[in-house]
Amino acid sequence: MIERIRRQVVFSLERFLLGGTQYRLMFLAALIGAISVIGGILVYVYNGGQADLASEIWWAFLRLTDPGYLGDDQGAFRRVISTIITILGYVLFLGALIAVMTQWLHGTIRQLEQGLTPIAKRNHVVILGWTSRSPEVLRELLASTGRIRRFLRRLGARKLQIAILVPDVDLDLVVQLRELLGPRYRRTQVILRSGSPLQIDHLRRVDYARAAVLIIPGSDQNGPDEVANSDARTVKTMLTVRQYAALDSKGPLPLMVAAVNNTRVVDVAEAAYGHDRAQIVATDDMVGRLMSQNLRHAGLSYVLNEVLSHDEGSEIYLKDASSWVGKPVGSLRHAFADAIVIGLLRGFSNATPLLNPAASEVVTADDRLVVLAVDYDLTPSSTPSSPLPQLSPRASAQSYEAPERRILILGWNHTLPTVLKELDRHPQERLQIDLMSTIGVKGREKRLRQSGVTLSRLSLNHIEGDYAVPGDLAAITMTAYHNILIVGSDRFDTAEDADARTLLGYYLVRELLERAPKRPHVLVELRDPSNADLFADDDTEVLATGEILSHVIAQIALRADLRLVFDLLLGPEGPEIMFRPISDFALPDNFSFAELIEAAARHGETALGMRLGQHATSKGGIILNPPRQDRFATETCNAVVVLTTWSNGDRA
Repeated sequence: MIERIRRQVVFSLERFLLGGTQYRLMFLAALIGAISVIGGILVYVYNGGQADLASEIWWAFLRLTDPGYLGDDQGAFRRVISTIITILGYVLFLGALIAVMTQWLHGTIRQLEQGLTPIAKRNHVVILGWTSRSPEVLRELLASTGRIRRFLRRLGARKLQIAILVPDVDLDLVVQLRELLGPRYRRTQVILRSGSPLQIDHLRRVDYARAAVLIIPGSDQNGPDEVANSDARTVKTMLTVRQYAALDSKGPLPLMVAAVNNTRVVDVAEAAYGHDRAQIVATDDMVGRLMSQNLRHAGLSYVLNEVLSHDEGSEIYLKDASSWVGKPVGSLRHAFADAIVIGLLRGFSNATPLLNPAASEVVTADDRLVVLAVDYDLTPSSTPSSPLPQLSPRASAQSYEAPERRILILGWNHTLPTVLKELDRHPQERLQIDLMSTIGVKGREKRLRQSGVTLSRLSLNHIEGDYAVPGDLAAITMTAYHNILIVGSDRFDTAEDADARTLLGYYLVRELLERAPKRPHVLVELRDPSNADLFADDDTEVLATGEILSHVIAQIALRADLRLVFDLLLGPEGPEIMFRPISDFALPDNFSFAELIEAAARHGETALGMRLGQHATSKGGIILNPPRQDRFATETCNAVVVLTTWSNGDRA
């Protein structure tokens, strides 16, 4: 019975102490009070009640809390009691109390470090989720200083604030951010909060309802099941935001920029949030277009990396066109000294992009210029555009002879069906594609059906094998192909693991091609762009699809209308960036870029730049938007980068 009572007391004390810091302080205060009372009563009784009891209790309390009084006591009994109380004071008042307060302070700091405290911001940018794409989105946002200034000016905000909702805030993530951003990192500018975007209480930690832009970067790792789950989480997050935003804020819904992995989810996601406030990027569609166009035009990745990122070189901007209303687009070829007009964005509520429009297309009051420029602030040019001569049949309809090409694709991921679909769209090419993957033939055919891919033009041959196994690769005659594509796997937990396997396959292919007299063009898809430096072969083209997607997402977040331009530029039906031999243009041996612009315009095309010879290895020898008066020799320029429109092999 006594043992049971003891257990009950111990259990009750345990529950009391685990109630929190305030309960521990109450317990210590009770102990201090009890010791003071007991010590005061003992001294009071020993002295025969000569002193006041309250005074003796106060005496005991002072000895308990301040050992400096110990030398003032007189009498052996009082000194013994005083010594015992003083020792207990060291243990309770100094030891236990400091321990409780230290534990409370440590717990409070840890809670603050975990990012559980809601923020109070307005017109900030929120990134919902930390995936392989999130770091590049963040870096692109902070690097786009000019776009940021204009973005803040439209909102009436003074400085950029970015809140990121991550699964768990820890020191490793903070260190990762500092290494990624370098001097751009500002502790007060980038705010981390812990939580899941699926829960409204966690969304409130980043003050989502008052944000200017919400970004869901999405994920493309861990296989097809995780890809589908990522889209499901994205749609659920959009529904949650739309449901509760009106309750948490009286303003309009924030702009939502979300990446989904399946094109068929785009309509569902837009309906879930609202078509007028959502910009949905279908990553499988965009990656498929990127890779298929790179297979058709070797070297295109260098152009896209410059155009779609802010790190260096030229990028796409939208400029006011009010000064050119009523003028034909052809008269704007030399309107700027440092920018190329590549088209128009017509309308505002339901805008329509017109890239590489006909020279006779007239600029209207509802148009904005789409330009390729180094900076948003453009310099007017004093060089007038010369009238184009009467186009000859050769200039107006360039024949594009349908080649027979063989392509070897090594590996599989969820974007590959889109790559095949995009390659199948071009009637001017006859393609034979051999596909090697560890996935069985029936499994691949099933995934092609699930993606709605029906191949009608290209011939697809399935090979079962593993490109990371030398014996499987050795059974293939590599030199029989014009192109080899090594796709990054999406079934690994991290981008590093996926790229490690890709690198192994690349070096095995390289070894087999080492003594080949004529090597096929090799295109490698990477998940982590930092691994691009591990490729020593200048003939190999590396496409970091995740990095390009992150750049596109960040730019759309700052200027939503750019999504229409990117969709058309990378789409299968609109204008296309390609390389034309320099011999296709009637140019002198030493020509200026202004003369090249004129020559391309006679073909109904927009010159963007050029590709120099093999000796110019930097960025594949690509030069975009050079100064107009810079001169080049035709013998060192082997191709012209043009924006052109093809329809059944002819200029539309």
